[in-house]
This record gives sequence, structure tokens and C-alpha cells, in this order.
Amino acid sequence: MEHSAKCLKCGGTELKPGHLCTGGWEPISRFWVKGRRNFWMKGTFIPLTSTICLTCGFVELVGDPEAARAAIEKSTSVR
Repeated sequence: MEHSAKCLKCGGTELKPGHLCTGGWEPISRFWVKGRRNFWMKGTFIPLTSTICLTCGFVELVGDPEAARAAIEKSTSVR
């Protein structure tokens, strides 16, 4: 999971890693592929990383494509 060296919105280079959070204390760190069955199964969520541009505030989320493929394959193969 690699982030851009420059902001995708403004081209700024002052990027800072962080986490999106809900109202609770836990960061949003996983993505569930919509339409996949058995979302409760371990290994069906895709880890996310995030950065914020300190110039314009744009937030970039990056997921692991291999983990996404594996989660989709796993959730569709289970009956």
C-alpha cells in the first residue's frame, strides 16, 4: 500500500499519515467490498492507510489490492 508523493488534488508535498475515525476511539482501518458475502469472516476486510495534505486538506485512502482480491475470492468461494 503506497501513497502518492504529491497530493492528488493540489500537488502539494506536505503529506502526513493518519487515520480516519468514527465517533469512537477506534480508527477506520479496514474496507469491506460491497456485495461480498460473509463479511464477518476473518480475512474479508481490506486494510487501509491514509494521508492528509497539509496544504489543501485532501485525504487519500489506499487499500491493498492483493488483500482485496483475496477477500473477494474467499467470500465468493464459501457457501
